Amino acid sequence: MAVDTKELAKAGKKEKERELGLGGLIILGLIIWALVPRPPKYECPYCDATFKTKAETITHILDVHFGEPPELIECPLCDATFKTIAEFITHFKEVHLKE
Repeated sequence: MAVDTKELAKAGKKEKERELGLGGLIILGLIIWALVPRPPKYECPYCDATFKTKAETITHILDVHFGEPPELIECPLCDATFKTIAEFITHFKEVHLKE
């Protein structure tokens, strides 16, 4: 009598499911999901650096590839100054683009 390997594998899988239980299977699935490598979301166009956020990427490009930004960024349309480019962009959008 021939042994059906598919049936044998299915029986082994069901036995493993009974051993782990539903909670164990969920935890096993989460562990496997956490271990699967994922590509970074943002890449620097000038080097191989990768970042999780767009803001980190922009900061890297400005700091590494274009030198340090000036100590204070001045708005060319008013007297406001900012410590970061992100603050300046927010100001510009909220104050000057709404006019």
